[in-house]
Amino acid sequence: MFFFFGYPIIFLLPFFLALLALRSGSRTLGAHRRSALFGDDLYADSALQRQVRGIEARIFRLAYRMNGVITVSDVVVELGIGSEEAQTFLDALVDSNRVRIDVADDGVVTYAFPEIEHRLNINKAGEQ
Repeated sequence: MFFFFGYPIIFLLPFFLALLALRSGSRTLGAHRRSALFGDDLYADSALQRQVRGIEARIFRLAYRMNGVITVSDVVVELGIGSEEAQTFLDALVDSNRVRIDVADDGVVTYAFPEIEHRLNINKAGEQ
């Protein structure tokens, strides 16, 4: 009697296990595999990339507060990072359009943000 009721379960067990494996595999597909399957960087937004974008945003806010011109020291003090790391972030932002590097006659290296300077000049002109 047990054999009669147990036999269909044993027969269906491999199909049930295969179905279970397929369903769990689709849910645990890693981000790197999803990215490879579904396109460029759809799922590749890592915590490190978000952190870098956050630092860049803080640098731009600092530049706005400093009237569009900052130094490595300003970034070090504001963000609490090392000078080499601050310089690396600033150098990565330099593209001649949004961030420009200037060296004064006395050797002071400044990073100018022309868009911010332009906006601040417009705001000053509007107040007068």
